[in-house]
Amino acid sequence: MSCSFPPRGWTSAPPPDATAASGGGALDQPRGGKLHAPPAQVKTVEQIRAYGAGVAARVQRWWAALPDKSCRQTVKTYYGARPLHELLERCTWHSAQHARQIIAVLEGFGIRPNEPLTEKDYSGLPMPKGLWE
Repeated sequence: MSCSFPPRGWTSAPPPDATAASGGGALDQPRGGKLHAPPAQVKTVEQIRAYGAGVAARVQRWWAALPDKSCRQTVKTYYGARPLHELLERCTWHSAQHARQIIAVLEGFGIRPNEPLTEKDYSGLPMPKGLWE
């Protein structure tokens, strides 16, 4: 099955760049840019799952190799030098916001997602109040 709208969600999960995060280099993320776009051949649900699993594996390898897990080291981003823990928090709530938007779009089409995220899942994240903020 080919799906035409998943690429809108690719910005929802930008994994940290292992070299930049551990060595203080620039993350090379264009402002509002589509970081880490999937290969053009990633189109089916199965391919999207496999791509996501690969990203998750890369992040796990990055975390395992990270010498300072306090995440207080500084990384360069397009919005300035920030502590790594702040960047990770931003990636988390930003991804959660996009997931919340995707859930709303699906529900608008009458599609109830399996195990949708809930307010409990968002607890503690500095989420925007509005769905489209």
